[in-house]
Amino acid sequence: MTDMLARLGTETALLRTRMEGLARQVSTGHRAPALGEIAAEQPRAVSLRAEMGRREVYTRAMTQADARIETTQGALGRLTDIAREFRTDVAMRVGSRDAESLATVATRARAALEEVGHLLNSRFAGEYLFAGSDLANAPVPDPAGLADGPMAAGIAAAVGTLAVGNG
Repeated sequence: MTDMLARLGTETALLRTRMEGLARQVSTGHRAPALGEIAAEQPRAVSLRAEMGRREVYTRAMTQADARIETTQGALGRLTDIAREFRTDVAMRVGSRDAESLATVATRARAALEEVGHLLNSRFAGEYLFAGSDLANAPVPDPAGLADGPMAAGIAAAVGTLAVGNG
């Protein structure tokens, strides 16, 4: 009987010590007041700290990539809208023989071309989104001059050589 009481007293003291430790953990948020008290678990704590750091870096990278994708999707959405507009509204007028209607189409096409140039120059965090591997330089240096630039002149010259039967 004495052994049983002694054992019960020892177990009660152990439980009381554990309860005090858990109460301290809950109130302070620390497992032990000194690092030496968790020496056996120190390698695990250090590896967890490194893992938390890695995950924070991954989280920041994913957040930045998500924002970059969102910006890119906005520009691509507007490019899609421009293409739809020309497919539905403008394409029907091109077949018209009305000079005023064709002049309106040409004006809208120039405005759309300039807007496309500006959309292709979209930036995020100081980098051009549609610049390929050269993120520091604008892919379209002069969006306002696209309709009058060398590429437009080359296209106009090529179109000028088309006859009624070879278009």
